[in-house]
Amino acid sequence: MRAIATIASAISGEIKVYRDGPSGLITYTQGGYEQSAADRNGVSTATYIHALYGLALQTRARTALVIGCGGGSLASMLQKAGTATTVIDIDPASFELARWYFGLPDACERHVADGRDFLERDERRFDVIVLDAYDAADMPKHLAGPAFFKLVKTRLAPGGVFLVNAYVRNDDDPFARETAAGLSAVWRHVRMLDMKGRINRNAILMAGNVEALAQPTLITPPEVEATEIEQDLRLLAFVAPSKKRARKR
Repeated sequence: MRAIATIASAISGEIKVYRDGPSGLITYTQGGYEQSAADRNGVSTATYIHALYGLALQTRARTALVIGCGGGSLASMLQKAGTATTVIDIDPASFELARWYFGLPDACERHVADGRDFLERDERRFDVIVLDAYDAADMPKHLAGPAFFKLVKTRLAPGGVFLVNAYVRNDDDPFARETAAGLSAVWRHVRMLDMKGRINRNAILMAGNVEALAQPTLITPPEVEATEIEQDLRLLAFVAPSKKRARKR
């Protein structure tokens, strides 16, 4: 991998972009963590992005809101699949990165904003809302609890679905379980896809009209690492989101 760009962000610090010459794979790091990876066409090589993408397409969503841009791979893939996609990020450097190096389409509506602030002032309703906002390896606390989830619910169209990428360090990490409990305080139907036993993984939480959602499969293979992604998607399994279900409101 060769470093091809360094972006100075007042919010995220130094962002480094890398390209693998033979494969065309593009990645970037922020705060010591790899945040996005995609092939030369902007198709993600991250299993969790393909899981979110597959679940979103199952809903036949016409509109989607993605909270957290990063390299913009999920937004790009949804837009190219025919879903009108709006993406927001608090860091303007994310959009520079996504457009110039990861091929975020101009058709994607972009807003520099905090997720909560955007939803408070924009009253549109979306068929799918995806939460994938992280500061290095941690989700901002104000986006990870019932107060924010209640706001999200007001911005979902009837029958809409809320999807959350929950980073899990190991089986003892409570973040996904606690976030699921917060979702259960707002929605009657909450489900979780996880790959127990693996460290530094991504669990997928879903709330709303999610009873019929099936395990996602690889729909848009990237030019590299497609076999590995397909295998990992098969390893994802629906698990009980929490031992104690929060009271529904």
